[in-house]
Amino acid sequence: MLRTRTPLLLLGALACSGAPSESEPTEDTAVTDAADSTVDDTDTGCEPSTWYADGDSDGFGDPDQSTEACEPPAGHVAEDGDCNDSSDAVYPGATEICADGQVNDCAATEADALVLCPRWSGDIALSTADAVLTGELPLDGAGWSVGPAGDVNGDGLADLLIGARYADSVGEDAGTAYLVHGPISGEIDLATQVRLTGEAANAKAARWVTTAGDLDGDGTPDTLVSACNKDETDTCTGAVYLLYGAITASMSLADADVKLTGEPSLGEEVSAVEALGDTSGDGVVDLLVGSPKASHAGSKAGTAYIVHGPVSSGSLGDAAVVLTGEAAGDYAGYSISPAGDVNGDGLADAVLGAWRESSNDLKAGAIYVVHGGLAGTVSLADADAKLIGEGIDTNAGVTVSGGADLDGDGLADFFASAPAADSDELNVGEVYLVSGDVTGTATLSSVARTTLVGVTAGDYAGNALRITEDLDGDGRADVLISGEGPTWLLYGLTSGTISLADADARFFGEEVAGDGQSVCSIGDVNGDGLIDIALGSLYGGSSEQGAVYVMLGTGP
Repeated sequence: MLRTRTPLLLLGALACSGAPSESEPTEDTAVTDAADSTVDDTDTGCEPSTWYADGDSDGFGDPDQSTEACEPPAGHVAEDGDCNDSSDAVYPGATEICADGQVNDCAATEADALVLCPRWSGDIALSTADAVLTGELPLDGAGWSVGPAGDVNGDGLADLLIGARYADSVGEDAGTAYLVHGPISGEIDLATQVRLTGEAANAKAARWVTTAGDLDGDGTPDTLVSACNKDETDTCTGAVYLLYGAITASMSLADADVKLTGEPSLGEEVSAVEALGDTSGDGVVDLLVGSPKASHAGSKAGTAYIVHGPVSSGSLGDAAVVLTGEAAGDYAGYSISPAGDVNGDGLADAVLGAWRESSNDLKAGAIYVVHGGLAGTVSLADADAKLIGEGIDTNAGVTVSGGADLDGDGLADFFASAPAADSDELNVGEVYLVSGDVTGTATLSSVARTTLVGVTAGDYAGNALRITEDLDGDGRADVLISGEGPTWLLYGLTSGTISLADADARFFGEEVAGDGQSVCSIGDVNGDGLIDIALGSLYGGSSEQGAVYVMLGTGP
């Protein structure tokens, strides 16, 4: 019988029918799934991967837009973590690009980015200011003082206080404090703003303007204004005005909620007033008032008053603490500042300057540190610390500013200036940073952690000085320093001697000077979440009426 042979290839195929093959299919072989008659990745032996949609082609995908496949679909990548898939400059590990309006590294915070890209750096012309606020009339002195107001009208934006000491609002040199509500931008004539006018001619109100914080607990910050208030004998009697809560319309300082008057027989002239903190341990904020021409301890020896809260109208002579200068002509209290808690005892401390004090050299000046817990009349000879200037007419103590921990040791630090210090050039000026608790008598330079030196002769660096809020996001306060020319901004200071030529930013173009009170940070006046600054120019403006320049904070 004739027999035929089945080809071996066919037998092999029949033997595999209905049973899995022990060999792996090749890449070019399509295999049918017996269960669903479809061709899938599992059937080809592929292990699927997760792919992420990369809409901006930066190599990182959107973690919320993914698919499973053996090969990347078009527009997909293997790496996820893109926090902004519409910008190819934002992805994990991206290098920060300054001034592009965004944080580039997805793992970074805005604070991290600000350290790499400070809000202001290099030389900055005041002509580029975001807002310029000018006085009403020539020689009004608008910008003599500038200060933060807090959010006085409750709209969520910070407001600004500006002092024009020589404004003729209700008589010659009556003086006016202007309250400017946020948002603040463009060119602003101060005549259009809320005016707090001196009581009469020669009041010279608004030598100092600042917020008091919320002293009466109504949720709205309160306002402090100082004045000279010359009497019929042309002698300043001095006054401090406290205005509670919202201020929405112009008014006379005669209608302030609280008025503290100087002692006429002592020739008072209130230079400044600040909310000091709680110096007595009763939980209530106290006020610190400087009167450099008061004559308790000799003609113009100077005095500083600590007025315990809650504050009510009356005489400064009734203050809980009266700190008197050591000798005639010292001008103690010319500059004052809350010091924070410099010794860690839980009570607020004070720092004040006497720029004509002469125990070391003629008008070398001195700075006093006074710890909380005092009562009655106390001579500054018994201050907890006395830091003296070096050299004739160096004027240490023209400005002081404290209340912030700049070195992270848990104790408050403070700055003090000697604007007429000569250093390598005449009247170049020096500013000293003193850290933590300091006691006893010493030269200012010997205890300073950092010494900042002006750049050229006649800079008078330190004529204006103010610790600011944290402007660069490193968690530490910064400092603005001015004199007879530019204003310098420095972030997070290191120790040693630093030339202001190496400052992080320099603002120039107008003479920024206001007798030591004309630079400050003012909070967020335009609602972008960033801190803004204000610089006063006593003779700014087209008619030398004075001007204030507002520089809005910029993001990374």
